[in-house]
Amino acid sequence: MSYDQDRLAGIKIANELGAVKTARLIERSTSNFEVIFHSAIAELGMDAVASALVNAPPVWAHMALLHIPGLGAHSAALAARAADASDGSVTPGSTTTAAVETVQPVRAAAAAAAVMGGPLSIMTLNNHMAADCQWTAKWMDGGEEQPTKNYPNWNNWKWSGTLTAGCGSTISLNTFASSVPNSPLNTGDVVWIYVWVAGGSDRSGRTDLTSYQFTYDSGSPSAAVFGISGTTTINTLSVEKYPV
Repeated sequence: MSYDQDRLAGIKIANELGAVKTARLIERSTSNFEVIFHSAIAELGMDAVASALVNAPPVWAHMALLHIPGLGAHSAALAARAADASDGSVTPGSTTTAAVETVQPVRAAAAAAAVMGGPLSIMTLNNHMAADCQWTAKWMDGGEEQPTKNYPNWNNWKWSGTLTAGCGSTISLNTFASSVPNSPLNTGDVVWIYVWVAGGSDRSGRTDLTSYQFTYDSGSPSAAVFGISGTTTINTLSVEKYPV
């Protein structure tokens, strides 16, 4: 990515569409893609933003697939546009550092990220492994990964009870954040499951199930039912049912 060139293109498009606040965010080197897209959708609406990104530099379409849930009918056009992006590293990074997001290979990443799960407020995990596990939820709020950002020690996160083979448990995300009060969980945040496997290999919905990150919606009755199967060190995370 030609960072300056692509950033200037983003500023130009935002200004042409009347998204003044978003244009100012793009100007700041500390603004990451998730914050920029959230602002653009708030100012213009999803349809206008998605249509504009099809004509923006390809890397913007690529990052939209990774960071905007619920693209629906816009996904195919954005995936086609993203496939024209060059492999390599791009910014904006995090809101606090000059972190770099990697695009490699773009075609594979775009295809994997083209479909996002829908809204939910409940998660369930069924343990089919011959191993014990515990699980929790993680999410992106304001461009920061939570609760990791505000609770670096994962012992301070909210975890399920220990699940032995054949057991399952459910967590309501509407009451979840009260156990980690310094990590905001807001409607519209992208949320995913994280599973700790005792003495083995952990599984993350963000990396293992790119297409099954979901959008937290406190008013949604929908739930995602996950299953983890295999052994302690060789296991697989899957979505068994959505919505419920």
